[in-house]
Amino acid sequence: MSQRAIIQMLSQPDGTTVLSDPEYEDQARHKLHEILLSRCGLEVARGADVSRAWLEGQEWDFRAPVLFSATAPHPNGELDVFEIFPRKPSYVRPEAVEARHVTPTKFSGEASPPAAHYLAIFEMTTARKWTHSSGGSRGREGLLERLEKRLAISLDRAHSCGLVREKNILELVAVVGVVAPEPYSDSVRDRMSKADAPPLLKKMMDASRFVFIKIPKTRAGSP
Repeated sequence: MSQRAIIQMLSQPDGTTVLSDPEYEDQARHKLHEILLSRCGLEVARGADVSRAWLEGQEWDFRAPVLFSATAPHPNGELDVFEIFPRKPSYVRPEAVEARHVTPTKFSGEASPPAAHYLAIFEMTTARKWTHSSGGSRGREGLLERLEKRLAISLDRAHSCGLVREKNILELVAVVGVVAPEPYSDSVRDRMSKADAPPLLKKMMDASRFVFIKIPKTRAGSP
């Protein structure tokens, strides 16, 4: 599938994710730094802008260059808090590489992109059944299909810019996942077990790098 075709399929009039909730996204985005560090042993590159951002004409919930930290990944998945699909015991950090440019995007006015080891890509939603597509004449795909296209765009872009030599998602993305108030694990496992499961996401899952992070939705004014 060409990059142009992927971008066209991602195009949506409102430019938001499934049941987008800006307040929840801000809350989750703030917490992701600490969660990535403690659970995955990954540190967001200094100066990286992780706000909802535009890339190739699309808005992304969270896409950040990350570095390996001295902190090892947390040894266990906790299904109601941090799950590694499909029920894997732990997140597996990828093979160590030298710091490099994994995105052509510049941050904080720097002359060149920050050096990093890999990318981290997440979608955030308050939808309960976030694997399902929404109905209606302008219905939206399930979130897993959206993640697949995020991975494809990142890989195509990095490869076309010469940032990665091989078109292998495992060489570019350290972790991909969903942040939501509640897991929808059985539906994810069912979808990913099918023959037509999203191939890049399936490759990440097989490598124990496809995760769910539970962040409860707080009411306005709550801490």
